[in-house]
Amino acid sequence: MEAKMPGKRKPSKKPALPEIDYRSQVALAPDIPPQEDLPRYLFALASEVAKRWHREDRYVGALLIVGSFASARRCCASGMRQLGKGNPLAGVFISADSPEFAEMLANADSAFGDGAVVIDVTGQVLGAGAYLVVDHPEAEIPEEGGSRHLAASSASIRPDINAVVTISEESLRVRLFVGGRITALFDPAKDA
Repeated sequence: MEAKMPGKRKPSKKPALPEIDYRSQVALAPDIPPQEDLPRYLFALASEVAKRWHREDRYVGALLIVGSFASARRCCASGMRQLGKGNPLAGVFISADSPEFAEMLANADSAFGDGAVVIDVTGQVLGAGAYLVVDHPEAEIPEEGGSRHLAASSASIRPDINAVVTISEESLRVRLFVGGRITALFDPAKDA
Protein backbone atom coordinates (compact mmCIF):
# COMPACT_ATOMS: atom_id res chain seq x y z
CA MET A 1 0.00 0.00 0.00
CA GLU A 2 1.37 3.40 -0.96
CA ALA A 3 1.71 5.97 1.81
CA LYS A 4 0.39 9.46 1.12
CA MET A 5 2.79 12.31 1.68
CA PRO A 6 1.32 14.99 3.93
CA GLY A 7 1.01 18.39 2.30
CA LYS A 8 1.36 17.08 -1.27
CA ARG A 9 -1.68 17.25 -3.50
CA LYS A 10 -2.15 16.51 -7.12
CA PRO A 11 -3.00 19.63 -9.08
CA SER A 12 -6.72 19.71 -9.70
CA LYS A 13 -8.03 20.09 -13.22
CA LYS A 14 -10.67 22.68 -13.91
CA PRO A 15 -13.85 20.73 -14.61
CA ALA A 16 -15.17 20.88 -18.15
CA LEU A 17 -18.13 23.15 -18.68
CA PRO A 18 -21.45 21.40 -19.14
CA GLU A 19 -23.00 21.72 -22.58
CA ILE A 20 -26.29 21.29 -24.39
CA ASP A 21 -26.32 19.34 -27.66
CA TYR A 22 -28.44 21.10 -30.31
CA ARG A 23 -27.67 18.83 -33.31
CA SER A 24 -31.30 17.78 -33.75
CA GLN A 25 -32.49 21.40 -33.68
CA VAL A 26 -29.83 22.57 -36.15
CA ALA A 27 -30.85 19.72 -38.49
CA LEU A 28 -34.30 21.34 -38.84
CA ALA A 29 -32.76 24.19 -40.87
CA PRO A 30 -29.06 23.58 -41.50
CA ASP A 31 -28.26 26.19 -44.18
CA ILE A 32 -29.46 29.53 -42.81
CA PRO A 33 -26.95 32.40 -43.13
CA PRO A 34 -26.00 34.45 -40.04
CA GLN A 35 -28.01 37.62 -39.33
CA GLU A 36 -25.59 40.47 -38.58
CA ASP A 37 -28.12 42.70 -36.77
CA LEU A 38 -29.72 39.94 -34.69
CA PRO A 39 -28.52 41.21 -31.27
CA ARG A 40 -29.85 44.73 -31.99
CA TYR A 41 -33.11 43.30 -33.32
CA LEU A 42 -33.57 41.20 -30.16
CA PHE A 43 -32.75 44.23 -27.99
CA ALA A 44 -35.46 46.24 -29.81
CA LEU A 45 -37.94 43.36 -29.53
CA ALA A 46 -37.22 42.95 -25.80
CA SER A 47 -37.68 46.72 -25.36
CA GLU A 48 -41.13 46.52 -26.98
CA VAL A 49 -42.05 43.60 -24.73
CA ALA A 50 -40.80 45.50 -21.65
CA LYS A 51 -42.97 48.51 -22.64
CA ARG A 52 -45.99 46.22 -22.91
CA TRP A 53 -45.27 44.60 -19.55
CA HIS A 54 -44.76 48.06 -17.99
CA ARG A 55 -48.21 49.19 -19.24
CA GLU A 56 -49.74 45.95 -17.91
CA ASP A 57 -47.86 46.30 -14.58
CA ARG A 58 -46.48 42.82 -15.20
CA TYR A 59 -42.97 42.00 -14.01
CA VAL A 60 -41.31 39.07 -15.75
CA GLY A 61 -37.64 38.57 -16.52
CA ALA A 62 -36.05 37.13 -19.64
CA LEU A 63 -32.59 36.18 -20.88
CA LEU A 64 -31.80 35.71 -24.58
CA ILE A 65 -28.42 34.35 -25.70
CA VAL A 66 -27.15 34.83 -29.27
CA GLY A 67 -24.22 32.68 -30.31
CA SER A 68 -22.51 30.69 -33.03
CA PHE A 69 -23.88 27.31 -32.01
CA ALA A 70 -25.04 25.80 -35.32
CA SER A 71 -21.70 26.48 -36.95
CA ALA A 72 -19.81 24.85 -34.09
CA ARG A 73 -18.46 21.46 -35.09
CA ARG A 74 -20.59 19.60 -32.58
CA CYS A 75 -23.59 22.00 -32.51
CA CYS A 76 -23.27 22.35 -28.75
CA ALA A 77 -23.68 25.32 -26.44
CA SER A 78 -21.01 25.09 -23.77
CA GLY A 79 -21.34 26.55 -20.29
CA MET A 80 -25.04 25.69 -20.21
CA ARG A 81 -27.12 22.85 -18.94
CA GLN A 82 -30.69 21.83 -19.51
CA LEU A 83 -32.73 21.23 -16.39
CA GLY A 84 -36.23 19.99 -15.91
CA LYS A 85 -38.11 18.12 -18.60
CA GLY A 86 -35.67 19.03 -21.36
CA ASN A 87 -35.80 21.54 -24.17
CA PRO A 88 -39.42 22.76 -24.53
CA LEU A 89 -38.70 23.74 -28.14
CA ALA A 90 -37.21 20.41 -29.25
CA GLY A 91 -38.28 19.42 -32.75
CA VAL A 92 -39.84 22.81 -33.53
CA PHE A 93 -38.33 25.34 -35.95
CA ILE A 94 -38.81 28.91 -34.74
CA SER A 95 -37.09 31.98 -36.15
CA ALA A 96 -36.22 34.83 -33.77
CA ASP A 97 -37.64 37.36 -36.23
CA SER A 98 -41.04 35.64 -36.51
CA PRO A 99 -44.31 36.90 -34.99
CA GLU A 100 -44.53 33.54 -33.22
CA PHE A 101 -41.27 34.18 -31.35
CA ALA A 102 -42.34 37.75 -30.47
CA GLU A 103 -45.54 36.37 -28.94
CA MET A 104 -43.61 33.66 -27.08
CA LEU A 105 -41.29 36.32 -25.63
CA ALA A 106 -44.27 38.44 -24.60
CA ASN A 107 -45.52 35.37 -22.71
CA ALA A 108 -42.06 34.33 -21.53
CA ASP A 109 -43.20 33.22 -18.10
CA SER A 110 -45.40 30.51 -19.59
CA ALA A 111 -43.79 29.91 -23.01
CA PHE A 112 -40.16 29.46 -22.00
CA GLY A 113 -40.25 28.67 -18.29
CA ASP A 114 -37.19 29.50 -16.23
CA GLY A 115 -33.74 29.84 -17.75
CA ALA A 116 -32.29 31.30 -20.93
CA VAL A 117 -33.53 31.19 -24.51
CA VAL A 118 -30.69 30.05 -26.80
CA ILE A 119 -30.63 31.57 -30.30
CA ASP A 120 -28.13 30.85 -33.04
CA VAL A 121 -26.64 33.75 -35.06
CA THR A 122 -28.76 32.51 -37.96
CA GLY A 123 -31.87 33.51 -35.99
CA GLN A 124 -32.93 29.93 -35.30
CA VAL A 125 -34.23 29.54 -31.76
CA LEU A 126 -32.51 26.38 -30.53
CA GLY A 127 -33.85 25.99 -27.04
CA ALA A 128 -35.23 27.40 -23.82
CA GLY A 129 -34.86 26.67 -20.14
CA ALA A 130 -31.05 26.67 -20.29
CA TYR A 131 -29.09 27.43 -17.13
CA LEU A 132 -25.76 29.22 -17.46
CA VAL A 133 -22.49 28.58 -15.71
CA VAL A 134 -20.93 31.76 -14.31
CA ASP A 135 -17.32 31.32 -15.35
CA HIS A 136 -16.47 35.05 -15.26
CA PRO A 137 -17.68 36.34 -11.86
CA GLU A 138 -15.73 39.57 -12.45
CA ALA A 139 -18.04 40.55 -15.35
CA GLU A 140 -19.82 43.90 -15.22
CA ILE A 141 -23.34 43.90 -13.81
CA PRO A 142 -25.71 46.75 -12.95
CA GLU A 143 -25.86 47.79 -9.32
CA GLU A 144 -29.37 46.41 -8.91
CA GLY A 145 -28.53 43.32 -10.98
CA GLY A 146 -28.87 39.82 -9.66
CA SER A 147 -27.98 36.32 -10.75
CA ARG A 148 -29.63 36.68 -14.19
CA HIS A 149 -27.43 39.70 -14.96
CA LEU A 150 -24.25 38.07 -13.68
CA ALA A 151 -24.96 34.96 -15.75
CA ALA A 152 -25.69 37.14 -18.81
CA SER A 153 -22.60 39.29 -18.49
CA SER A 154 -20.37 36.28 -17.78
CA ALA A 155 -21.76 34.35 -20.76
CA SER A 156 -21.26 37.33 -23.08
CA ILE A 157 -17.48 37.04 -22.56
CA ARG A 158 -17.31 33.53 -23.98
CA PRO A 159 -16.00 33.28 -27.57
CA ASP A 160 -19.02 31.36 -28.94
CA ILE A 161 -21.53 33.93 -27.66
CA ASN A 162 -22.07 37.16 -29.61
CA ALA A 163 -24.46 38.93 -27.24
CA VAL A 164 -26.93 38.45 -24.41
CA VAL A 165 -30.16 40.43 -23.90
CA THR A 166 -31.84 40.60 -20.50
CA ILE A 167 -35.12 41.96 -19.20
CA SER A 168 -34.95 42.66 -15.47
CA GLU A 169 -37.78 41.08 -13.52
CA GLU A 170 -37.62 43.90 -10.95
CA SER A 171 -37.35 47.03 -13.14
CA LEU A 172 -38.14 45.73 -16.67
CA ARG A 173 -34.94 47.43 -17.86
CA VAL A 174 -33.56 45.83 -21.01
CA ARG A 175 -29.81 45.43 -21.36
CA LEU A 176 -27.57 44.25 -24.18
CA PHE A 177 -24.36 42.59 -22.97
CA VAL A 178 -21.40 42.16 -25.32
CA GLY A 179 -17.95 41.09 -24.16
CA GLY A 180 -18.88 41.34 -20.48
CA ARG A 181 -20.12 44.93 -20.77
CA ILE A 182 -23.51 46.59 -21.05
CA THR A 183 -23.59 48.18 -24.50
CA ALA A 184 -27.24 49.30 -24.60
CA LEU A 185 -29.93 50.03 -22.00
CA PHE A 186 -33.67 50.68 -22.30
CA ASP A 187 -35.81 51.67 -19.31
CA PRO A 188 -39.57 51.45 -20.04
CA ALA A 189 -40.34 53.71 -17.06
CA LYS A 190 -38.28 56.54 -18.59
CA ASP A 191 -37.96 55.82 -22.30
CA ALA A 192 -41.50 54.65 -23.14
